[in-house]
Amino acid sequence: MQATPLVQFDATLIQRSTDATIITANERLRRALIDVFADYARPTPRIYQLDEYLRVRFDAVPRADRSVLLSPLAQRLAWLQSAPIVDDIDPEQLYADVAAAWKLLHDWDLVRQLGQFDDNENHRLFGDWAQRYASAAESRGWVTACEITAIVANAIRQRTIDAEPLLLVGFDVVWPSLRHLLDAVQSASQTVELHRPDGRTPERIDLWSFADSAEELSAAIHWAAAAIGQGHPNTAVGIVVPDANVDHEAIVGRLDALLRPDTAYTAPGDGNFNISGGVTLADYPVIADALLLLDWLGAARPYQDIERLLRSAFFAFGVDPATASAPTLPDAYSAARWSRGRPPSPLGNIVSEARRIGLLRLDVAVARIRELLHVVSWPNRSRLTAEDHEAVAAFDAMLDELAMCAPFTEPGDLASMIGLILRTARRQLFAPSRPDASLHVLGALETIGLHFTHLWVTGLDDGRWPAPPRPNPFIPLRLQRAARIARSDFDGEAEFARRMTERWLGAAPTIVFSHARTRDDEARGPSPTISAIAATKWRPATGAANSAGHPFLQRATIDLVRRDEPDVGPVRRDRLRHRGSIILRDQSACPFRAFARNRLYVEPRRIPHRYPDSADRGTAIHAALRALFQHLGTEINEAVLDEAVVNGALTGAVDAATAGLGSLPPPFVESERARLHRLLGDWLEVERARAPLRIVAIERATTLSLGDFEFDLRVDRVDDASNEIVVVDYKTGEVVANAVFGERLEEPQLPMYALATPNATGIAVAAVRIGDCRLSGWSRTPLSSGPVRLRRPIESDDDWGAMMDLWRRRLLDLTDEFVAGVADVRPRDAKACRECDLHALCRIGEIERIAGD
Repeated sequence: MQATPLVQFDATLIQRSTDATIITANERLRRALIDVFADYARPTPRIYQLDEYLRVRFDAVPRADRSVLLSPLAQRLAWLQSAPIVDDIDPEQLYADVAAAWKLLHDWDLVRQLGQFDDNENHRLFGDWAQRYASAAESRGWVTACEITAIVANAIRQRTIDAEPLLLVGFDVVWPSLRHLLDAVQSASQTVELHRPDGRTPERIDLWSFADSAEELSAAIHWAAAAIGQGHPNTAVGIVVPDANVDHEAIVGRLDALLRPDTAYTAPGDGNFNISGGVTLADYPVIADALLLLDWLGAARPYQDIERLLRSAFFAFGVDPATASAPTLPDAYSAARWSRGRPPSPLGNIVSEARRIGLLRLDVAVARIRELLHVVSWPNRSRLTAEDHEAVAAFDAMLDELAMCAPFTEPGDLASMIGLILRTARRQLFAPSRPDASLHVLGALETIGLHFTHLWVTGLDDGRWPAPPRPNPFIPLRLQRAARIARSDFDGEAEFARRMTERWLGAAPTIVFSHARTRDDEARGPSPTISAIAATKWRPATGAANSAGHPFLQRATIDLVRRDEPDVGPVRRDRLRHRGSIILRDQSACPFRAFARNRLYVEPRRIPHRYPDSADRGTAIHAALRALFQHLGTEINEAVLDEAVVNGALTGAVDAATAGLGSLPPPFVESERARLHRLLGDWLEVERARAPLRIVAIERATTLSLGDFEFDLRVDRVDDASNEIVVVDYKTGEVVANAVFGERLEEPQLPMYALATPNATGIAVAAVRIGDCRLSGWSRTPLSSGPVRLRRPIESDDDWGAMMDLWRRRLLDLTDEFVAGVADVRPRDAKACRECDLHALCRIGEIERIAGD
């Protein structure tokens, strides 16, 4: 079905199209305007998306008055070259927020206040970094995209370029720098108008709630298909999704599965919808294989990755894929290690060539990398689909842009140049082109200025609409609030949600608002913004029908290999080195891991080190917390947490935790002491949110009998808070609160502690990390106070006793498995397998290869 024009062709557009240049807020709206003018057989005026318009006008500025405009990639490289050197700071990880802060400075007229960025370390870091970059840019004549608005406005005021009438379409906010540009145009006696389309009064509004987001999206797709299937001319259906970029692949899969259930594979060019966003270019198969090959030329990779690479259809390596798992090779190896003693082949040729390459400029490196890929016939164009060709074209364009960025980065060896290519491809979005269609899946901001016959907005729960504010961390919040930067605080987000909701109510005659009742394993209610505006009551919806036969929706388990597992016999308890909870953690992850770790004593190797590693630091934090509460005592209340009392306790705790660091350089010891002091101070803020409470036990040794097997446990801490006995486990790494649920518990430790603690009514993980100290877990009585969040268990209908019984049964099942000698290679999930280092012993990759054959 031909796509329907999505813009209301009103009198303003008709009148101003003859004399004004039209500027749109986004590219989708620009294309929609071009389509609507074509549909009404009218001459198409000049229509630009804002960034494109500014570049065109910037190019018209006399060359003597303008600098070199950096591309986004060149800007990134230039900023990274200017980054200050700070311990434990990776500029690559910070750059996205830094670039956003730089743009906000210019959009909202905050550049002159850069000297006031001293509220915290983030602000001082950004201030230093921005001044370093600005100095380099001034000396080299560089300018970034966010700076050219002011340059164009100044050129118009000085009459070095002509002004022209402007019609702005689809703008939710006019920020100060854009306002200055519009004022400059008006000062040149030209008209400026913000297009405000007439809103429609909806004929029907439905408010629905669903069990989860997958059911919600399926219902929206079925609804859209039914609307299109009615065959009415000029049908335009919109589905708004909150995370189109993050969940792009899953959304596309569900659209294909439900709209074309009889087709296992739908080429994008044959699809009957278009969708915003995309996947990272690095994740697209033909590009992913090329990047894997390049990465392997400079670094060791697991043999499973290499075997998959050698079987790829995008190369002509001239080697047997089985050589990837030769018994003479280690579990992970480099291309150079693989090539030793091999007969000549295209793959061997590029390995040899790569080893001879020295330092290179970026443009030369790009040319050499293209040559290496050509030697192994990548991308084997005769095997490519239409979308593969598009992905390869996007990759080639990315390499071309990289080659042009040679002045912005230092020469490096082949490995560093390949690393730059990998990072660039991982940041670049790719989506194959799709034909015009009547169904549009898009983000909230893209709906501004568009009109539909049917509109469904998903994700409108009370935690997402209004969304939590996300102020930029590198600009002081006081300055963001003073400048009234859009969406930088709760009031701004609430106002944005109100404006967008009103726009949606005028964007279609038929409207559905919906939300999922659970998200991220948390119960969610309807958005108060929607409930306040729409008079219709929310109604729970039954599950949407799925086209279960489509491969995307099938979840059948498959036995990879049918074989008899070796009988290792029941456990000999006298031969166990320990009886800790780690036994059941291993058994849950994979029975073979539990056998290897606890009965064969295959321990992970620890790299020798002089300075403390993450494990040492975790031990130090446990020691510091133990010493801290020995100083403070068992009663935690306002008096105990008084600043004077706390300071002495903190010093004593830090002394105890760093007593063994005397042989290390004094600057390092002082740095470690400062880190621990800050971390303990952060943790006491969590304690203040829970006070008053009584610490019943610290590092209490206890036992737990499951069946006839007795475990030895050491509980970090047991608290009595308002007659709720909560078992606490300190964690300095990643915290996943939901890991205590499921048939095979990913983290059985806390449930074991709870069963071993009389009258326990809650379990909690204490995340002790700088900048992210919090207590989260599950309890008979819920509690939410600042960094403390205890919820009722999600698997037992809020019944704590039933949850304890369920944990005991599941832990007993795992114990019985271990005691009986169940040791088959059966990982719980992909994550458990990926995090294991026993692949060379269990040979799961070989098992999967045999199954594939």
